[in-house]
Amino acid sequence: MIDFTMNTAYQMGAYKAIAQMMAEAVRKLDAAEAGWDAELVMMNLVSLAKQFEETKEKFEKEVDIA
Repeated sequence: MIDFTMNTAYQMGAYKAIAQMMAEAVRKLDAAEAGWDAELVMMNLVSLAKQFEETKEKFEKEVDIA
């Protein structure tokens, strides 16, 4: 039971961190002028979306193994 609780807390922390980074990137995108700044922020958001997908896939594999 403790392992399950710790694993759940770890996963929630990972998702929370990604969500916070995405929220910050969205705020920056909203504030950015059209051009290079906005493009950099958009690339950051795409990277974070990929990171989220990889994290989700990793956690789903861990559930399948357990």
